[in-house]
Amino acid sequence: LVVLAITKRLREAAGRVGCSIPKVLDALAALALCVAAFVWLGMVLFAGSARFDTWGEAFASMWVLFTTANCPDVFVVALNQNRGAFLFFAVYLVSSLFLLNNVLLAAVYSAYRDQLRASVKAMHMNRREALGRAFALLAGPGGERIDAAAWAGFFVVYASCGRPDRSRARLERSRSFAVLRLFENDPSGG
Repeated sequence: LVVLAITKRLREAAGRVGCSIPKVLDALAALALCVAAFVWLGMVLFAGSARFDTWGEAFASMWVLFTTANCPDVFVVALNQNRGAFLFFAVYLVSSLFLLNNVLLAAVYSAYRDQLRASVKAMHMNRREALGRAFALLAGPGGERIDAAAWAGFFVVYASCGRPDRSRARLERSRSFAVLRLFENDPSGG
């Protein structure tokens, strides 16, 4: 949490993830429904097994199997009792781990990408508006060009980080005219 509070980019990314959660809820609900259905089916098929006695134990077992954290311990007892249990666990792993987990990952990626695209578009629109306003301030009322004096005044303040120093002002003023000449001679029109 300390790193999240310090770095702006991480806060922005966390905000985008938070905003994308509603778009992921349907995939998450499908995964939860799949796990719940297999928990119920496991309790019916393996009644009396040490891993499927109660709803809590069955959910814990199926979650461990989904995360593959301690995978063999979940189905070894059932396989020792009945070799057909392999089919139950194979169908569960294929449907939850390999299919629905990938659907969930794709939904998270798609929602995050949409949020990122919207924030980049907003940033570009804000930048365009800020540049337009800055040009209007420097060009003056009705001006289509920035005159050399306004440009030099801006450049001196900008280059000295808002704290113009008289000794640096002359240097920055001469640099501003050099930069202005570069802009005027730019054949790309930019």
